[in-house]
Amino acid sequence: MGGVAAGLAIALIMLALGWWLGRGSNRTSLAEYKQITFRAGFIGHARFTPDGSIVYSASWDGGESQLYLARADDPARGSWG
Repeated sequence: MGGVAAGLAIALIMLALGWWLGRGSNRTSLAEYKQITFRAGFIGHARFTPDGSIVYSASWDGGESQLYLARADDPARGSWG
């Protein structure tokens, strides 16, 4: 019985310590969204590359899905995959 109470006390102390340490950390900014294409269609999966590019699949005007590469800092220059 004493072991359960000690375990519960340790858990509460760890929870309080985590809350106290977390409240003083820097706040994260809200996500910023940028349009990377101006075409109408279906956008599928997307991934970021290490250099900051975006690889995504899309189908335009009911066509087949293809891979595209875009830069977040230059949305008008997506290229065919």
